[in-house]
Amino acid sequence: TLHIVPYPVLAPLSFRSLEKISSNSDFNVALCNGKVYSWGCNLFSRLGLPALSSQLPKVRLPRLVSLPEKIVKIAMGTYHVVVVSSSGSAYAWGKGNLGQLGIDRY
Repeated sequence: TLHIVPYPVLAPLSFRSLEKISSNSDFNVALCNGKVYSWGCNLFSRLGLPALSSQLPKVRLPRLVSLPEKIVKIAMGTYHVVVVSSSGSAYAWGKGNLGQLGIDRY
């Protein structure tokens, strides 16, 4: 759907604590109070919501991504996301067929 004027994001979170938001053509990732939220197209599980991967090809409202630590940085590619925790650990998810996730399997 095309909206030619700014449209409010309906979210179960307070964007007053929004630290960073990153977007591309069909999905979004937001960092709020050390937690990551994602919404949009879930192709290749790039939203980090594995339970929804086969059920929901798109997610209309921001949903919390389950991560074991407080997150301080987020970045995204076309089909993947990488985040960095307060301890310096990196976590990645989504499409990794070219090694972009930094793990030893595709």
